[in-house]
Amino acid sequence: MQASPVSPATRVAVTLAFLAALSGACDRSVPAPSARVSRIVSLVPAATEILFALGAGDLVVGRSKWCDTPAAARALPAVGDALSVDLEGLLGLGPDLIVTGGGAQREALGPLAGRVRIVTALPETLDDVRATITGLATLAGREEAGRDLVARIDAALAAARERAGSRGGRRTLFAVQHEPLVVAGAGSIVGELLDALGTRNLAGDLHRPWPQMSLESVVARDPEAIVDAAVNDPREPSEFWGRFGTLTAVREGRVRRFPDPSLLRPGPRVPELLAAIEDAVFGEGR
Repeated sequence: MQASPVSPATRVAVTLAFLAALSGACDRSVPAPSARVSRIVSLVPAATEILFALGAGDLVVGRSKWCDTPAAARALPAVGDALSVDLEGLLGLGPDLIVTGGGAQREALGPLAGRVRIVTALPETLDDVRATITGLATLAGREEAGRDLVARIDAALAAARERAGSRGGRRTLFAVQHEPLVVAGAGSIVGELLDALGTRNLAGDLHRPWPQMSLESVVARDPEAIVDAAVNDPREPSEFWGRFGTLTAVREGRVRRFPDPSLLRPGPRVPELLAAIEDAVFGEGR
């Protein structure tokens, strides 16, 4: 089954929907498995990426319509989205494991309770990512690959912290939506990575992963760098933020568009997400 292309605007809208869901997640990482599985339907984009990164893509037989990375996942039949599930189509795939993001999606799977094993995987923090990788790796019989993937993430974080010690930090604002303004706060994976890079997250004192912030507050806090992932706004970030010429980030030309919002999924591409944030905050001459 060939999936239709997903537009950037649709992709970021779904990313934001998952980011909003993250703030209320409770059973976020995959629980310890009791038996390995051989046919997996993953309805969570981050979990789908993890499974393929573990070399377990051959076990994945179905996905959600938003599971668009890696490219190989798009060839799988889509049997759900963030709110609904095609139960008949899902059962036709013969899964012995369904990975769900919880919430409305988990409720939609209610009729399958007791018939198919269902686990919730909605990682939000770095620890959640590590636990989800480990849990899925064990379920899929890819334990060594799981350890290697976690080690790769930890190595990237250690290297970033070492670089942070040799340079000054910057007051940084990471925006994922303009109207209302939604930013990365404390408890988000972006907030953790900003800390690892030695920056000062201007929303770090807002103790929610993805809080709203007033533009007046942004002006008062005066970011030295703005990273803008709000690609659902057709305007260039410089056009949106250029209205606030007093901001240091605007005056000094450090307002950067984030290159790929799908990187914001807390999953196997944490090192790539870290590198993209670092380039946006500290890269010069662009």
